[in-house]
Amino acid sequence: MNTASEAISFWTLLCHELNLPPDTPRNEIVSKYLGHETTTWGDLLIQQIQAQGHVNRILVIGQTGVGKSSLINLLAGEHVTNDSDSAVGCTFDHVTVRIVHDGQIIELIDTVGLNENSKGTVTDEQAIEKLFEFIRSNQRGFNLLLFVMKKGRLNEMFETNFELFSSVVSSGRIPAVLFISQCESDDPMNIWLKDYTNQQMINRFHFAEVVCGTTKAGGRFGEKLRPLREETKNAVWKSIITKMSKKPIQIGDSRQLIEKIKDMWSNFWRPNPTYPDGLRRATRSENVTTPHTNVIWSWILSIYKLFFPDPQQPRTRDVADGYVDVETWK
Repeated sequence: MNTASEAISFWTLLCHELNLPPDTPRNEIVSKYLGHETTTWGDLLIQQIQAQGHVNRILVIGQTGVGKSSLINLLAGEHVTNDSDSAVGCTFDHVTVRIVHDGQIIELIDTVGLNENSKGTVTDEQAIEKLFEFIRSNQRGFNLLLFVMKKGRLNEMFETNFELFSSVVSSGRIPAVLFISQCESDDPMNIWLKDYTNQQMINRFHFAEVVCGTTKAGGRFGEKLRPLREETKNAVWKSIITKMSKKPIQIGDSRQLIEKIKDMWSNFWRPNPTYPDGLRRATRSENVTTPHTNVIWSWILSIYKLFFPDPQQPRTRDVADGYVDVETWK
């Protein structure tokens, strides 16, 4: 696809994303997309799309409290997003922050992860539906998945988010970088990563690059940490620019996601016709040896329950942009 075709595709997808008719005048699209930034960045956006046909997009993924919002603020050089701790009962909600870096507009998408911050108010089925909504509103795709974690041991939520976004949503096609926060007490800040045990823990995820640093600001030592924050900012931006794909990679529609889940069904479950309720179910295969098996198991079960809320009366359910026929899941 040449640049002109990519530009047409960009404006078409952006109209869909903004719920605008496809024949909306260009200036109206720009105005709704940029909001109060239109006056400052409007001409820059149009020139950028004419030159390269897209806006680069970085999806930032991590649990509440690991420093996603602080990292985005650091990369922006100003306070542009609030801590996700204020969100209650929301899953896969996301906030898009636009930043001008090196003369180009770049989008950073701050996402609340799987069942993150739900405070018990979001069911697994609602989480899946939110995932489909997320896919529908991000058809322009992403150049990079930027995972964020605190220095220390990985937990199940990190593995769940990685499996979901890297393996399921992007099918491993989008490069992934890991940022490890709260390393301000280490000298150098990447010393934690040089430990053999920590290397083994991180290496199995096959990140394109791992950056250690700090986003800590304010407080008694805030000013003393300024050089470390600047070092972190430069290191993360360098990783983003060098590791992201040249163009956004589309994540596919929800129908393709369903196909991916069906593949997982085949790979990780096997038929069990003796299940008590009489509905054909499955049990985990004994020969599966993957660190993400429990995560996959949980997700398949959640999606199955979404499609078949009443095990005695399976039915076709309208999911996102297509229908799921119960016969394809038997």
